[in-house]
Amino acid sequence: MSASIRALARVLLALGLVGCEGIGLPVVGERPLGPSMPDDACFAVSCEGALAPHAPRWMPTAELGVASSPCPARRSETLSLHARPETLDLRCTDATLQVEQPFTLDLRGVRLTGARLDVSSTVPGTVLLAGEIDAAELHVHGPIEVRMEGGAIGASRLVLDVDDGARPPRLELDAVVVTDSVLAAAEASFLAHGSVLSRAHVSAEELTLEVSSCTDGTLRADRLSLLDATVMHSDLDVEVLVAAAGELDGVDVTRCTSVTLAVLDVLHTRIAGCLEPLELVDVDVDGCRLEGDVRGRARIRRSALEGERVVLEDSRLTLTALCGVASLDVSTTSVECPSCEPTAPAEICGASARVEPYCPGYESAPCQGQPRPRATDPLVAP
Repeated sequence: MSASIRALARVLLALGLVGCEGIGLPVVGERPLGPSMPDDACFAVSCEGALAPHAPRWMPTAELGVASSPCPARRSETLSLHARPETLDLRCTDATLQVEQPFTLDLRGVRLTGARLDVSSTVPGTVLLAGEIDAAELHVHGPIEVRMEGGAIGASRLVLDVDDGARPPRLELDAVVVTDSVLAAAEASFLAHGSVLSRAHVSAEELTLEVSSCTDGTLRADRLSLLDATVMHSDLDVEVLVAAAGELDGVDVTRCTSVTLAVLDVLHTRIAGCLEPLELVDVDVDGCRLEGDVRGRARIRRSALEGERVVLEDSRLTLTALCGVASLDVSTTSVECPSCEPTAPAEICGASARVEPYCPGYESAPCQGQPRPRATDPLVAP
């Protein structure tokens, strides 16, 4: 287990010890709700209107890599492990290295604009990078770790692959800015720490962003871990997503098996229906579409809940649409001005609610032996 995953696990374990006192109180800090609603009015949120369509994401083109380089001509070179980095200049060069023994290839500070590097090994090795990598292509094959500390990657392609059964490769970025690039490590692990990804396509078996950001990109992984990370205007295609701290804004989780979010701001985001319920731990949700079952503790406002079953405790639902929800268990939760499409859930168990005029029948729906919610004084339609 990597240090990043252990750190994330410690955060989530700590969250299990954090409670919330009171019914209907905010569970995520003291974030403002915005202007207060008049006491005699409700403003309905519809299922279709809860989330505006997302803008198209950045897509890579064939012009990435050496195709975008300004090289007037190219040359070929076979790399040597004995070459000193200060003597290398790989600009506009097709370079290859085949290794059959443990190795370290130090390319820190080497000029790589327009370079095409192919490194192949049958045994574990390390490639060290730093500085500027522009309009370049790096392909490593084998159990190789690629580490880059400081610098920038622009208009480039980095590809890591390995034969079946071999130790997976690894890509690690520390304090690196990535722009207009493809990082393809579908069978590898990828860690970005203190880094910025903008207009990037990233794929990995295990992908971790620590204190990092991704904007206008696509992240694909069997497991995606976000630790104090900000992801904006991006698509996430994942099996397992675990996020603690940070923010999701304008994100589309297009595929998922399980999603766990803890101490997170989630804004203008769609989360597809997962095979398992969406787990929320002290999460602030605003203007989102949650298409699967939901359970946990959160403050949800101006959003659409589209799963069959919603179970929330010590939470707050404000101006939220219940879109085909069949079972709503919101004991110890404040429910304010919900709207229901097409009708109120068949099973409602929870706290008192201000429901009129958008959710008639909310107070009288069956609760299977549990107390029905007590209606407050009806509100006057605006």
